[in-house]
Order: sequence, then C-alpha cells, then structure tokens
Amino acid sequence: MRFVFRSFAVFLSLAFIPVSANALVFTNEAAFQTAAGGVVIEDFESYSLFDPVAALSGLHLSFSLPDSNGSTVPQAYDQSSGGVSRSGQITLMNNDKLNLPALGRMQIDADAGTEFLAFGYWNVGGDDTTRLTLYDVYDVVIETAVTSTDDPAFIGIIGAVGATRAVIEAVAGNGWFTIDDIQVDAASVAAAIPAPGAMMLFLLGLVFMRSRR
Repeated sequence: MRFVFRSFAVFLSLAFIPVSANALVFTNEAAFQTAAGGVVIEDFESYSLFDPVAALSGLHLSFSLPDSNGSTVPQAYDQSSGGVSRSGQITLMNNDKLNLPALGRMQIDADAGTEFLAFGYWNVGGDDTTRLTLYDVYDVVIETAVTSTDDPAFIGIIGAVGATRAVIEAVAGNGWFTIDDIQVDAASVAAAIPAPGAMMLFLLGLVFMRSRR
C-alpha cells in the first residue's frame, strides 16, 4: 500500500469528464490524484498468487462475493505470466484460479461508518473493458464510467457526496479481468482512523464516569 500526494498546479484540468453535478470522471491518474488531494493506493504486492483478498484494511474497504454465481472473493494474480501491471507484478482478478466462466463483478464496500469521495483503479486485463459504479449510503448511483480500450487503462470517479460501495464489472471480453492500484482519497482514509488525542480523551472520559459512579 502506498500514499501519493500531488501538487494542485499539475494536471488539474487534464483528462477529466464532468459527467454530472454529482461527480467527475477521470481517465488520467495524475489528474485524479491531484483533484482528490492525495490518495492511498493498494498495489497488491504484499500478496502471492491465488491469495484470497477479502479486505483492504489500509483503505477501510472489504469485498463482498463477486456476484450470485461466485463462491469466492477476488484473488491475487501474478501478471509475470502474461499481461501488464502498474506496480510490480501482482494484480487482483475476479476469477477463481483462472476458471471460466469468470466469477463476474467485484463489489467493494466501505467499512461500517466510513465512506470515500474518490475511487480509482487500473484495468490491466488486456481484452476486457470494465465499468466502475459508485453508490451512496442509500444505494443510489453516484456515477458510473467505463474504461477505455487502452491496455492498461485508468478510471477514477470523484463524487460530491460520499460513497459506501464501488462495483467493478466487465462489459466486454470474456468476463475475466484483472485490476491494479486501487486507490481512494487520503482524506477519507484519515477520517476513518480515530486521532490518538481524541481516543485518549474518550478513554479518560470513560474512566471519569466510572469513578463518579
């Protein structure tokens, strides 16, 4: 997992598509990271081939089952056997050990009580186009966007309201896809971690209340 911060003077006006009042869609990673005010990235390099990836604790995210015909969470895949990656060789695939038909979509949920404003990733599957959709706490679509046919291709969405779920699914190809460098805005990650000072005050308050009793 990596932290990335960008200057506001670079790429801010490049490669984004103002789809609606609710969100901006980016196809340029640097512009996305700048507009997000810095991001936290999961590059999957700490995993080995076929490791199940049930949660991304550093991003406060977890995976639901891919869809109704899936039986496992997404798994790590070593791109050195073919294909491309963005960071090292390990990526994330939506398939159980390369079996076809593919398991389908990846559903990624924010941890309880948390949300994120920005979400992006690289599609490195080669022959598949993927679609990213963000949902708010009421399960209403914030925005949806499809990756380009480039290999690899970046897609990122920054919403005006917080998202609690992201869904990635194949919209072209054989349905088996791999992604790399999932990233969310650093501010949302920081907000999900209680500050040490605040936690200490909370604990002192509990002690005080118990002593008064």
